[in-house]
Parts: sequence; C-alpha cells; structure tokens
Amino acid sequence: MKKPLARILTVCAIALAVAPATAGAAGVGKSWAGYTFIKKGVIDLGLENLLLYRTTITPLPGTGGAEDGETTVTDVAYTGALTGRYFVINNLAVGLSAGFFLRSASTETDLPGAGDEPSEQTNSDTGFIGFATGHYYVPLGNSFFLTPGLGAGYFTGTRETPVAGSNSQKDESTVSGFAGRFDLGAVFYAGPQFNLKAGLNVVGRFGSQTFEAPAGGTEPDPVDFTTIDAGFNIGLGYSF
Repeated sequence: MKKPLARILTVCAIALAVAPATAGAAGVGKSWAGYTFIKKGVIDLGLENLLLYRTTITPLPGTGGAEDGETTVTDVAYTGALTGRYFVINNLAVGLSAGFFLRSASTETDLPGAGDEPSEQTNSDTGFIGFATGHYYVPLGNSFFLTPGLGAGYFTGTRETPVAGSNSQKDESTVSGFAGRFDLGAVFYAGPQFNLKAGLNVVGRFGSQTFEAPAGGTEPDPVDFTTIDAGFNIGLGYSF
C-alpha cells in the first residue's frame, strides 16, 4: 500500500509543478513576478487610438505697436485602427493594422476693427491607412511589457482645401502614398487575455496630392508632400 500511495503523491507533486506552464502553454506565461512572456502562437486583437491637438494664437500688430486682432491656428490629427497580431516566437509579434485617419488644419483670423465675422479657412485630409507591423515585448516585471515596434504601409484618401475668396466652397483632391510608423509603448496584462496599451507613436505619410483635370483641360501634375504626426496612443487588446 505504501508504494502506490507514494506513486500517487509523486504524480500529484509533478502535476502541481507543471501546472503554471500548462496553463500558459496557449497564452501568457506567468510566474511569481506576474505575466512574464507571451508564447508563440498567441493571437492578439485590439483597438488603438492616436489623437493630436494643437492650438496657436498669434496677436496681429496694429498701428503704434498696439494689437489689432489675432490669428488662431488649430491642428487636429486622429488615427483609429483595428489591429491583429500573431506571435511567431515568444514575445515577438507580427501583425496588420487597418483604420482611418483624419487631419485638419484651420486658420481663423479675427479683426475686431473691421466689424466683420472672423474669417476661417480649413484644410482637411480623411481616408484609409493600413500597416504591416512588428513588435517585440520586453518584460519589465509585474505584468508590464515594453513594446517597441515598426510598421510600413499605405494610405489613400481625400483632401479638401478652401476655394480662394470663399469660406464655404471646397476643392477636393486625392492623396495617397507610403506610410511609416514607429511605436514606443507599454502593455499591461490584467489577465491572460485582457491587456491595456499606451505609449508614444510617430506616424509619417509620404505621398502625393492628385488634382482632377478642369473641364476641357489637362490634369495638373501631382504635388508631393510629407506629414509627420507624433502623439500618445492608447488601446486595449484581447489575446487567445
């Protein structure tokens, strides 16, 4: 009777010893320091948001050095995307991101002495943006990971610019080109499935603006442009 009991106790001890590894075999590895690694084969789905807002107010000089009105320039940039990542080895993920972008730059000029309403001109870009990405999850302890990453992709959309002499009429053109992305963020795993993301993102758009040909005329040459936005990105994810 002693030998069978000893064998049962031995099997139980082995099972308890390997239980943490078995529980994390399909997902997030855990130790006494929290979640410490993401295993090969894990899929992570998430939602990310990048918002940049900036306002600059410049007084307009008047006669005798006095101020005569002001100009307000407001820049807004937003990128929202659905992301999917697959861990090809422990802590190394490749993924795809698909979403939309909005970028608006408005200039409002207020001249109180003229007795008119402030004039405002707004340029805006909207469209689709997608990336192929790679991220490495560096464990920091207590279920936190540093997640540096790079992305390369494509964007396409519409640009609206005001018609000269009019605040309401807009000219539309097409913008498209290469998009690049640099991430320096962190992830906290609240559990083996749910995680929260935050960090610095730099998104660059390197493309061209294409104009429609006027009636009976030839199409103007495209105009190249570069736009770089840096801001704080927040998101959440689900791993399985």
